[in-house]
Amino acid sequence: MYMDWLTFISSLVGSLAWPLVVLLGLYVFRRAISDLVPSISRLKYKDLEAEFGRELEAVKKITTDIGEVKKLPDHTSAGKLNKLLTVASVAPNAAVLEAFREVEFAARSRLEKEDASPDLSTAAPYRLIQRMLEAKGILDSKGIKVFNELRTLRNKVAHAGEYEVSHEQAAEYVEISWTIVEALNSI
Repeated sequence: MYMDWLTFISSLVGSLAWPLVVLLGLYVFRRAISDLVPSISRLKYKDLEAEFGRELEAVKKITTDIGEVKKLPDHTSAGKLNKLLTVASVAPNAAVLEAFREVEFAARSRLEKEDASPDLSTAAPYRLIQRMLEAKGILDSKGIKVFNELRTLRNKVAHAGEYEVSHEQAAEYVEISWTIVEALNSI
């Protein structure tokens, strides 16, 4: 009986050694780990995937200044915005793609008013639109930066197969996009 208890304790210590070492390591390096976590934009381990909206937060900060330009949306505009927000709650990736399509449409419409229709058959039509908006002075540097960041985020969703956006991130993207749409429509 005495050997059975020794075997049990030895087995228990062997089983708990590595988890305790890992927990101790996490405890010792907790400050260094907490400093690294905000810089992570995507973390994936087996089926666990965590998305951090760091890029979206940066764009959101820029749009606070642009939001002053925003006019109250008319009924048609408010209806489109509400539809996009509804899509964001059901299909977040689709909402991002549709929201940027609205930005693109508003940008092209604005450029057409300036007699500057972009040739969309180029390899990078969104960059061309962005350059034309900047060259014509339609959007200031902050607006151009937001347009570029929205385009970049849209490309991640459109071209990265596993890139998933949360419902909340999609709703934020839609709202930020709508700030640019309203700014382009009100100029």
